[in-house]
Amino acid sequence: MEAGENKMIEFFAPCVPPRTTAQQKRTNRATGTFFKSRDLQAAENTFQAILLPFRPEAPVCGATSLEVTVIWPWLGKHKAKDRARHAVWMTSKPDADNWVKLLQDTLVTLRFIENDQSVCRLRVSKFWGENPGIHIKIEELS
Repeated sequence: MEAGENKMIEFFAPCVPPRTTAQQKRTNRATGTFFKSRDLQAAENTFQAILLPFRPEAPVCGATSLEVTVIWPWLGKHKAKDRARHAVWMTSKPDADNWVKLLQDTLVTLRFIENDQSVCRLRVSKFWGENPGIHIKIEELS
């Protein structure tokens, strides 16, 4: 990369994305402390396995743009008319904002981005489709 160029990471990870969100933390009533449910821990492990092959040498630092497109596989209820379109908007759970938080936490853990506070522009799209996976584009903003 030449001086003055913004750092960018972009890839598509074919997979069946987890549907668990960061909202699924639990509270210990006796101590008032938070802990991760088994589902949440499993989703974190899945995200790490999906993202690890794409891990950059160095994180994107400073003001950051994060674009995520997630595609879940068709369900039996999807009609041939929808399937002919290759992908349709997903308007059911999980909520895009709750789902992407867990992904962002994993991007920080694996050092794709320095910290999630630096994400200044966030775009999340979610679909049902024939090519399930996660498309991620991380770009340093100047």
